Amino acid sequence: MIKNKKFYSLFILLIAAFITIFIQGCCFIPEAIKEFNTFFSEETKTPDTDINEDFAVDHGIFTGIPHNYRISSVRISGQAIDVDISGNYAYLTNDLGVLYIINIIDRAKPYIAGKCPDIDSANIVIAREDMAYISYTEWIAGEGDYYTECGFKIIDISDKENPVLIGDYNTGENNRKSVFGLFIEDGYAYLNTTTYFGESESSSLEIVNISDRSNPSIESSLAIDGSPSNVWIEGERAYINTNYYDYEDNEYTGESKFLIIDISDKSGPHILSSIDVPSNSWGIYINKDNAYLSSHRSSDEEDYYESMLQVI
Repeated sequence: MIKNKKFYSLFILLIAAFITIFIQGCCFIPEAIKEFNTFFSEETKTPDTDINEDFAVDHGIFTGIPHNYRISSVRISGQAIDVDISGNYAYLTNDLGVLYIINIIDRAKPYIAGKCPDIDSANIVIAREDMAYISYTEWIAGEGDYYTECGFKIIDISDKENPVLIGDYNTGENNRKSVFGLFIEDGYAYLNTTTYFGESESSSLEIVNISDRSNPSIESSLAIDGSPSNVWIEGERAYINTNYYDYEDNEYTGESKFLIIDISDKSGPHILSSIDVPSNSWGIYINKDNAYLSSHRSSDEEDYYESMLQVI
């Protein structure tokens, strides 16, 4: 009888110990499963390009899209300015006047296939089939003053290793003139230019016939108020955003406009309409029935604030 009681007590003790261990183990199991799932998912999931609301950008702080990562890079001399992509090649300009042609077939191992130097302060680059068009504004020291040569160069890029300069449209006439926007469409180049006269300026949209690549020639020009910053061509319309500068106060006025121009007659373009837009409008993109403009405000206390994308 005593033996049975001892056995019974020992059995109860073992059961209690087992229950205690089981309960404690259950408390840790969810955490272990959670850690395992987290580890497994992080190791196997692919980069996600959808923007989650939890990663919304505010107050100018860019946190990035989750899981983006840099694949590769190619170093060049000077300051990289602009880039365009056509087929399996990237076309990159720098402030030293060089066009770089970069092979990007293998995104992990891009390399410079060729380059074209001596493009006079190369700026905007646009690649179309076997041609690259590059805007430039070069300031040159004259006798006690400065003047510019500006316009765009035409580069034959059919041989990627040996690109060749074949044409030059120089719109500068020993004055202070700059090119700000360039667009290529259907045998014509469209560029915004501004000429400075000390305490004033004069701007225009220039339409250039490029059917003869070696000898581009101006078709017409249209006077534009203010300082046009960018140009976009869609069908028979040109879209331009322009800003206004106060030469007495030596600052931008905060006034900007968005212009729609009829270019159906290349020899006689004319403004169809305009609308006031947020100040300092620089970038422009047209998609179907909407225009997307970048803009910002500035002040003595803060360089940039209220930066925005404006949809029209």
